[in-house]
Amino acid sequence: DGNQKLIWSVQHIILDMANSGVTLLTEVFELYDSIIKGQKLVLDTVKPYDKVLEDIDHHQKTSNEYWEKLFVGFSEMTTRPLDDGRDEQSLVQTSYNFSISTEIYQKCVAEAEKHRFSINTFVQAAWGLLLKGYSGENDIVFGSVRGYPKEIVGNSVGLFLNTLPIRLKFSPKMSVLEYLKAVRQQQDGIREHVTTPLY
Repeated sequence: DGNQKLIWSVQHIILDMANSGVTLLTEVFELYDSIIKGQKLVLDTVKPYDKVLEDIDHHQKTSNEYWEKLFVGFSEMTTRPLDDGRDEQSLVQTSYNFSISTEIYQKCVAEAEKHRFSINTFVQAAWGLLLKGYSGENDIVFGSVRGYPKEIVGNSVGLFLNTLPIRLKFSPKMSVLEYLKAVRQQQDGIREHVTTPLY
């Protein structure tokens, strides 16, 4: 019937969809389009993998000072509900599903645009408040997944992701806007240090 189907199946450990998946799919569709039009396609030269690793290594060496400074004074691991000594079997597992109205979502988007936040800033801020509530701590740390910058990986394909810590400090005098700005500042800060292996 002239229709073509592309079945895309990939193990997530092979590549990240934030950068590599987009690069790969873009090339697949460019190739397909060139075949249909009978044109020759010249793909961009791929950044050599050893050069990617070299750039990652250089990037990592300049990041140690940032992380050391970020964690000055932090000593207590952020606890979760199951870390309070209770027997895991005694806990009842429950799930809650909820949705926000279109009106509230649009207000969040408007505020995000007004103050240069992303929706992810709101999500991470909410997660931070949840962890604060469970742990009772005013200084918390949690992990956030980040993709490597395009200037480092170029158009190479692979798993260029890292889980990095976000540290949030709470103060009773802090307004909601100040808190969101603190979350955003953390997001901006780690962007320059996403390749750091924290082991």
